Amino acid sequence: MFDFCLVGGGMVGSAMALGLAKLGFKVAIIEPSMPVPFESLQPPDMRVSAISLTSETLLQNLGAWTHIKSMRVCPYKRLSVWDEPSCRTDFDSKAIEQPHLGHIIENRLVQLGLHAAIVVEHNVVFYENLKVTDIASTDISEITLEDGHIIQAKILIGADGGQSLVRDAVKIGVQGWQYSQQALGIQIKTYALQQDITWQQFTPDGPIAFLPLYDGFASLVWYHRAEDINFLKSLSKIKLKQHILQHFPDDLVDFEVLNVASFPLTRMHANQYYNCLLYTSDAADE
Repeated sequence: MFDFCLVGGGMVGSAMALGLAKLGFKVAIIEPSMPVPFESLQPPDMRVSAISLTSETLLQNLGAWTHIKSMRVCPYKRLSVWDEPSCRTDFDSKAIEQPHLGHIIENRLVQLGLHAAIVVEHNVVFYENLKVTDIASTDISEITLEDGHIIQAKILIGADGGQSLVRDAVKIGVQGWQYSQQALGIQIKTYALQQDITWQQFTPDGPIAFLPLYDGFASLVWYHRAEDINFLKSLSKIKLKQHILQHFPDDLVDFEVLNVASFPLTRMHANQYYNCLLYTSDAADE
């Protein structure tokens, strides 16, 4: 019997599992699709996050930061946001007497660092590469895995993303819609000194942003209408660079386009964040 069972071993679920374990609770965590192990010669991933000083402190307290930093991270010392150049806000780590404001890190590496910390945490049992096939409850939650294993827990937490099986199983509804915009992620290699600034400009068509990565790699994010994103994706790398230079600010250093990927943007909000009703359900059946 576990105190908590978390479905989803991503950044949020893994951090939650570690935090609960360090408070003395017995925790089960289920992840149906484990991330690819880190190798130094791997190219950078498309999905990255800006990890602030506060998040860095959390990861340190959870015992994951040392593992993350041993892979690859990029500190940023400055952060700027603006719409018109005359309305620009600049932040600098010097103003708060800190060596940096945060780090840009690939999501997978944050996840791997958390997993490495979980391995040595005695209060956590990790169920890897197993899907949930049924969720039911009487006075406790029972989670059935595809291999037939049944996990019993006092409290069930869903950290399994937008299409959450846990949320559906406990009949928590959502409200939301698909935005007309999409996000284009553009992976680049810069021809300049390692950048220590991340910035975002707001335009009438949506934000455009620059996120530095390790060894001169970086990510550009371009929000635009879906039809425009589809057009940009269809361009050759040379022509895409020409369009980027036409629309991005002069703050962007010279670069080479390496890869692109688009992401739909959806607004979704759960009608409630917990449900304490007793239930029996096979709503999570695959």
